[in-house]
Amino acid sequence: MGETFPVRTPWGAERMTRDGIRKFLTEIGPCGLDYVYHVLNVHMMNNRDFEAACNHFGVRHLLVEITDSDVEDEIEARKARAEPASTDPLLLMMEVLGREAADARIAIYNRRVAEAEAKIATPASA
Repeated sequence: MGETFPVRTPWGAERMTRDGIRKFLTEIGPCGLDYVYHVLNVHMMNNRDFEAACNHFGVRHLLVEITDSDVEDEIEARKARAEPASTDPLLLMMEVLGREAADARIAIYNRRVAEAEAKIATPASA
């Protein structure tokens, strides 16, 4: 099963794994941090424990803030590049935003995660 980290809930603790956190954040992270914390609250998971689990597994960089102005800028940039809309199915929350905003949020999230992971993979010069 692999290493787990406890995240408190009212009924005990959810045993989070690195892969589980990565999957969870990859799916809902593009909606923004407010939505991530909303989902944690709906599931009555302790936010600080979840952040500690992210730190423990070295995936804190997956908690990405995306502002409305970031989304507007990305939409304009995608239009300027004549980038076609995606055809992948969207999660319900992303469908509510509309294809254009969803594509922009997903692109921003993926780019920021890739940039953070590239920095992690490249050791700083001494």
